[in-house]
Amino acid sequence: MRRFSAEVDLAVIRARRGQPAPAIATLRRLVADCDARGYMTRSFAVSLAMGKVELMAGWADGRARLLKLEQAAKAKGHLQVARLAREALDGKPCVNGSAAPCWNPDPYWWSER
Repeated sequence: MRRFSAEVDLAVIRARRGQPAPAIATLRRLVADCDARGYMTRSFAVSLAMGKVELMAGWADGRARLLKLEQAAKAKGHLQVARLAREALDGKPCVNGSAAPCWNPDPYWWSER
């Protein structure tokens, strides 16, 4: 669990430091891993991070990913994920007050404890 969260955090940091391509590659690998293992909640969390990173980098895929994520999360009853995806699309700042979009204000909200 910690390794997973650390990989997501490191990918987001890498993207913020101007290296979005390798960060997105890492996030894509994590989404594929989560999907293969059936970890839907974690997959949603990483997809949210990836969509935000893609938006930050100016990639068109980010908007499409977040729209798709919002719809999928609503359909599965993950309303917080849907709300966070919508806020990212609307350009709302992170809860911590930073103007830059953050992937998640609470890194353990998706934890399947």
